Order: sequence, then C-alpha cells, then structure tokens
Amino acid sequence: MARNIKTDGQSAGARKNVYDVAVLAGVDISTVSRAFSRPDLISEATREKVFAAARSLNYRPNALAGALTTKRTLLMGLVTEDIQNPYVAALARGVQDRMMAERYLSIICSTDADPVREIEILQEMVFRGVDGFIITPSQGFLDPFVKTFLRALPAQGVPVVFVGKLDDAPECDFVTANAEAGAVTAIDYLVALGHQRIAFIGGYFSKGIAVGRWRGYCEALARAGIPLDAKLVAETETSREGGFEAMARLLAVKDRPTAVFTINDLAAIGAMEACRTAGLDVPADISLIGFDDIPVASLTVPALTTVAQPAYALGRAAADLLLERVDNRALPPQQRNLSCQLIVRSSTAPREASEDRAIGQ
Repeated sequence: MARNIKTDGQSAGARKNVYDVAVLAGVDISTVSRAFSRPDLISEATREKVFAAARSLNYRPNALAGALTTKRTLLMGLVTEDIQNPYVAALARGVQDRMMAERYLSIICSTDADPVREIEILQEMVFRGVDGFIITPSQGFLDPFVKTFLRALPAQGVPVVFVGKLDDAPECDFVTANAEAGAVTAIDYLVALGHQRIAFIGGYFSKGIAVGRWRGYCEALARAGIPLDAKLVAETETSREGGFEAMARLLAVKDRPTAVFTINDLAAIGAMEACRTAGLDVPADISLIGFDDIPVASLTVPALTTVAQPAYALGRAAADLLLERVDNRALPPQQRNLSCQLIVRSSTAPREASEDRAIGQ
C-alpha cells in the first residue's frame, strides 16, 4: 500500500509552492519569482528573505515552469576540442564560475576536433534548449559545414560567443588573448638571445584561431631581418604527440634550428621529449618556448619558458559576453581582447650554447 514519506516534518503530498514562500517571506508572488529568475532586479535583503523562506519550506523552483515564463532554461553549452587540455580546463572553470553566479548550469562537451561530432553535439544542445553557446574553435571548426551551422545559430535566436578571434567571422561575439603580440614578444626574446634559426611548430595555423601566433612569428622575424625558412615550419596536431612528431621532423633538417616556438605548451612538451630522445639537451642544444602557461609548464625539466594566456579570465569574459547577448540580442558584435605575458624559465638559453655544442658534434 502506498504511503507518504515524511521529510523535515512535511509529507510528500504537502509539497510547498511559490505561494507558501511568498506568505512566509512577507512578499508577493512576483517577488519570489524574480528572486529565482532575475535576482539582480531585487534588493539583497529581499532576496535573502525569500531564499531563507524557501530553505525553511524545502522549496525548489520548477525549472521547466520557469523556462516557460522567462523563455530561458538557464543552461549553456561549452563546446571545446578537448576538456583534458589543462588550458581548456582552466578556461572552463572561468566560464562555470561566472555562469553559476547567475544560476546557469554549464554543459561541457569535447569534440575531439571531429566535425561530425561537433555538429551532433551542437544539434543535441540546441534540441535540449540551451540559452547559448561558448565555443573554442578547433581544427574541426575549419570544416565549411561546421562554420555554416554555427553562423546560422544567432539567426535562430541562439547566442554564440567564441574564445579566439576568427578573421573570417568579424560579425561574431568573441574574446581572445592578444596571441599575435605574445608571439612577437617570444620571438623578440629569442632573437635577443642571439638565435637566428628559429623554427615554428604550429597547428593548421594558416586558418582558424591559431593564425595570430603564426602572424606574430612572421612579423618578428621580418622585423629582425631574418628570412622565413619553410624548412623550419612544421604543421601538426596541437598535442604532445603532435609536438614530438613535428620536432623529429625539424631535427632531421640539415641545418637544424637553434630555437623553436610552439603553438602551445603541450606541443612544446612533446618537442622537449623528441629532443631528449635524439640525445639533445634543452636548452644547451635547442631553446624551446611554449604558449598558454598550463600548470605543468613550470614542472617540466627544464621548466618551460612560455607565453601565458589568462585562461580563467578568458572564460569569465566569454561568460560575460554570453550573458549580455542573452539579455540583449540587438547588441552589435562584442569583442574583448586580453593581454599575454612572456614567462621566462629554464628552457631557453643564449645562442652560443647551442652553436658551440653543434660545432663539437
């Protein structure tokens, strides 16, 4: 025989509703609704009074009913290439912390740079009614169909904010770190150390969000009067394995580089392993600079010199833009650009060290 189960002195059949909360808090029903849907519209004292009454009554607002009223689900999608990447993890935490302050839940999915998977994830999130997306474009984003799909979302009333500037999508909201300036600083530093044969390990940098690092590399070389050498440019996957493979190719070049700038820290760590496998010393034989400043960058042996991106701050800024877009769809495209910083550690050294060792071999 069915029976009611008692919880905190209340029967399951006596579940409290918004009216009960309003009576206990001494406010009207609309104030209770605003406290849960738009807490920024009421005073902190009133908001706390409503929440205290709700806790006392064990009241939980009905999310679906709230969505029907406010036209919002308080769900947002964060779509990225690989959540295991420490840079992405820090960025995701920034997004989540900012969104939770507005009572949003973040649905985080990895695409593995697979265009088909990316489309499936986006379609499923749209079906589930997310209020908007924050997307870190991956190699898969280069697929024309993915680009077309993403560009259609705002027209369908689904806001999208990108983390990383897209040269061919100026109409989009985005936040980015000034990667081009960061790359220039890194190459200028290597040139100041006396390096002339400076290689670049990149992703598919001729397109997409990595183009800033490529442009910075080219700009700094040109400014230093160093010709661009195609043999010192290695495209690869932006992973530890990709960095290892690309570095192995560079080491096979007749006049190998004395310094290498990599697209990210994971690739730099792979490149460092390739040097070690080849019996070369970093930085005595080859100097290495990464990009991102993920936590492990300071723990490698030697510690990795890198260009730090403010990943957490980028995540919070992206969340801010998305919240603004959800509140006002008529805003013109919004962009925010944060600064990068060169962090000098032990993986770089003056050119003379590598030159002397190369001559002695």
